[in-house]
Amino acid sequence: MGSLSDFIEQYLRQMLAAAGTNAIEIQRRELARIFRCSPSQINYVLETRFSNEQGFIIDSRRGGGGYIRIRQIPFDGSLLEFIEEMTEGALSSQEADTLLVRLQDDGSLDEHSAAIIRTVLYRQTETDGGGGGDDDCDSEDDMNDVLRAKVLRAILEVMMALNE
Repeated sequence: MGSLSDFIEQYLRQMLAAAGTNAIEIQRRELARIFRCSPSQINYVLETRFSNEQGFIIDSRRGGGGYIRIRQIPFDGSLLEFIEEMTEGALSSQEADTLLVRLQDDGSLDEHSAAIIRTVLYRQTETDGGGGGDDDCDSEDDMNDVLRAKVLRAILEVMMALNE
């Protein structure tokens, strides 16, 4: 069973899908009432599950008639440019997962492929001790982040080439 944050996220994503547009408006207080939680729980979900990195813009107005507007940012430019920008330099495991979720949400990546990529990234960076050998890295974590970005970028570029 998922957490309350998972349920709130799922509810908001379903609202976005049902709206047929890239935006929805909701009242924080009403959403908190529906889920029987505090408005700060809603804020937490918005901050952690609907960030710019995840492809969303949140507009908020507090007060009695306040609202929250959630807008999904469409890809502008090519998918390859987006991937190159996101995987430039280093990428934490959380950032890599966020990118994979965004690509799934956009329809550019299916769940099966994302699961395979996650497994490869985990095995290459979490259990292998890095192995990137990059002299610009100060720690093993930094080496893993650089390696993760390189591996993810290479995998996605190959997948895109095969799908063309």
